[in-house]
Amino acid sequence: MAKKSVSFQSQEFSVRWAFLARWTAREYFFRLWWWFAAIPVSGVILLVVSRGQNQLMTGLGMFGVLWPFTIPARAGFITRKPSRFTSKPQILSIEGDHGYLIPSDGSQGMRFQLSNLRSVTERFDVVALEIQHFRFVFVPTFALAPDQVKKLRAISTHSE
Repeated sequence: MAKKSVSFQSQEFSVRWAFLARWTAREYFFRLWWWFAAIPVSGVILLVVSRGQNQLMTGLGMFGVLWPFTIPARAGFITRKPSRFTSKPQILSIEGDHGYLIPSDGSQGMRFQLSNLRSVTERFDVVALEIQHFRFVFVPTFALAPDQVKKLRAISTHSE
């Protein structure tokens, strides 16, 4: 079934590194919440069972308990380079079968196919467009009108 072609542009926005890292960590948490519960619980069980006698089990238990606290740091690390692009003022433009992030300074933007748009999720102050598995484009909610979010959800393969 062919999808209806839509065209619109968002308001101009920019995303600083701190917000990009926070939104990335938050999106990973909401999508993988069961890991954030299972791994620390497993770590606590390993620590209780090992009782300090088995160093390998104790080490794995400590890793399991501490693992969720590494997510914000890793999100900050992986978003450092993309933030150079997202910190510039830009617009999201949807035209035909493609989406574009167009910087206002005339530098090269980013293009993605709308057929690859997996989901559109609105959480708190951001709309997360998942353009590939765990690859996101974040647009602040103020930059998109509610009808534009609805149009994006209609295009995506499965939305939350």
